[in-house]
Amino acid sequence: MSLRFSKYLFVILAIFLLVCGSYSQTLNSNQLENPYKIAVSNGYIYSVDTANNQIKKFDSSGNLLIAYGSFGSEAGQFNQPQGIAVDSNGYIYIVDTGNQRIQKLFDDGKTISFVKTIDNVPELADPTFLFPRSIRVNNDGDIFIVDTAKNRIIKYSTGALIGSNKEKGVSAQSVGSFSPIFDSPYGADIDIDGYIYIADTENNKIKKFSMDGNLLLEFGSAGQKEGQFLYPYDVAVDLNKNIYVADTGNHRIQKFDKLGGFVSFFGTMGSLDGQFIAPRGLFSTNSGYLYVVGADNKIQKLDVSVRLNDLVVSENFISPNGDGIKDKVEVKFKISEPSIVNVNVYDSDGSFLIKKIADHEKISTTEAVIAWSGRDQENKIVENGKYKILISGKSIDNKKELLSTALTVVVDVNGPLVNIFSFDSSLEAKTGVISKMQIGYQCSESSEAKIQILTAEDSIVYESDNLNIEGSKECFINWDGKDNNGNILKTRREYTVKIFAKDFAGNVGENDKKYVVDGTPPEIKDLRVSKAIFSPRLDQLMTVSFEVKDNVFDPLFNLKAYVEDENSKIVYKILSAESVPSGEVKVLWNGKDLNGDLVEDGVYKIILKVNDGVGNLGYSYLIVETDSTPPTTTAIPSAVVFSPNNDGKFDEINFKLKSNEKGKIYFKLEKRKQ
Repeated sequence: MSLRFSKYLFVILAIFLLVCGSYSQTLNSNQLENPYKIAVSNGYIYSVDTANNQIKKFDSSGNLLIAYGSFGSEAGQFNQPQGIAVDSNGYIYIVDTGNQRIQKLFDDGKTISFVKTIDNVPELADPTFLFPRSIRVNNDGDIFIVDTAKNRIIKYSTGALIGSNKEKGVSAQSVGSFSPIFDSPYGADIDIDGYIYIADTENNKIKKFSMDGNLLLEFGSAGQKEGQFLYPYDVAVDLNKNIYVADTGNHRIQKFDKLGGFVSFFGTMGSLDGQFIAPRGLFSTNSGYLYVVGADNKIQKLDVSVRLNDLVVSENFISPNGDGIKDKVEVKFKISEPSIVNVNVYDSDGSFLIKKIADHEKISTTEAVIAWSGRDQENKIVENGKYKILISGKSIDNKKELLSTALTVVVDVNGPLVNIFSFDSSLEAKTGVISKMQIGYQCSESSEAKIQILTAEDSIVYESDNLNIEGSKECFINWDGKDNNGNILKTRREYTVKIFAKDFAGNVGENDKKYVVDGTPPEIKDLRVSKAIFSPRLDQLMTVSFEVKDNVFDPLFNLKAYVEDENSKIVYKILSAESVPSGEVKVLWNGKDLNGDLVEDGVYKIILKVNDGVGNLGYSYLIVETDSTPPTTTAIPSAVVFSPNNDGKFDEINFKLKSNEKGKIYFKLEKRKQ
């Protein structure tokens, strides 16, 4: 293979330079020897310095920052490295061709360090590599290895194959007359949609595959004409899916459209700026530059695209309803050189043209302003939904393409759906002052939403901060019952709780509910007892009568009546009712405790509590006394013996009566039986 290539290596092409992109700059010279591949990441340039068995990192101006590696087979050593890729996390993958392996390194911004070696793919029946030449990493972190001498492309994470139907994995399937079989592939690239492009070097073809290995496109043949190649070593794809080919043996770069149609070529053999000697490595950046390395031992940065600069979009959401609020979107930008620009609006998937905003409009490098009012070609307001604004074009000389830029704009002329669905209030014990009210709300979408509380005169007394909106989920906000000045709202007044929402397009949605702020507890009045003192021992009952009343709520809730002793310990629960209508209530106590035993004689407190509909607590009590112990009485006679014979001497006897309790004493004399 190398002998066949050398046959063409020094052929001087007698052709004129046909420029599809202008030369930008040579970034370095005399710092690389026989480099094969290049990668650009985060503004830094990485290249394999093949003959020196090193990896070199340069800044954007081509200044050498790091040189890593040496000749050998140990970790961090190389033998003719020919491929390189850098992922978004700073990992560098080196195709260590002569050592038949891949080395994974890490760039922490200051130094490059060894991570691990990959020298086989366990999922494959033939797991080892044979002179691999290139490597690429897609946006998902999948690694694709160009295993050149075995004529296959390997997806490392799964062992899936492109280019062989003999191994385990996904084999390439031919489409039409296309052939998926490779002959010494040297280069690869992956476009923004994940399609894989292979430089099938010995076959002088470029082949495009889907992620599952289906061959979708192939073009090229051996030769020196337009669209022909002499051992293409690499391929690169830009954001517009233009395909650039390192036509190595012809010492030029060729450009093709996304269907493989020839567009142009640039470069001749030579060492001047814009000339090449066996270009072997390409890298296309998202900013529209093409980097090239080859046998001339230098890195060239080519300006191959027209770029948008200072892109500003006035609105991502518009509501073209004529109210003057976000009725249109304005796109402001500058371009790198005068161009013919098209700005079109498509549906969300980009398949149907909605509106031509700018049609082949000539725009200079000064700021351009393009506006869309949310209308179609017939000047009708489009339906709600997502739309793509695609900016494309070419330079005035028709040699460069504008890097296509797609912007997404949402059209929405309907206000957000909002709802207030619940109130849940808590009040401070005994005082009846609102300490917290939980307000439940829903909002379909919003860029700004607030809760307002208004008086009956529509005066705003409270306004919340911006609410948390979670896509139509039920959400809650807690309010402490105070206005924005920290004052407690007056009770017994009706207020309006309103949710006010504005979506990203400026449409407004509102919803409200009436709410009575009631900080006054219900009344428990006209307390009466059947007896102030009663004797449970004699099966007497204590009847307690009272009235419950509230000016707002009927029925009332959680009525409780219970007995406490002098130490505030509950000794008996008389009543617990979930709800009770306003009016008179009677409860009975039999003088027993929670265990059914008679309570001790003493003073007890009967506690009464009731709640209204918002948690205000009504409270009252009365004092009663129990007495189950019989009184102790004594009768003291004035004489021990008396003679009732009317002789005037000891005719009568007097008794002095004593008792330990107030009350009536019944006295009775009985004849003692002999």
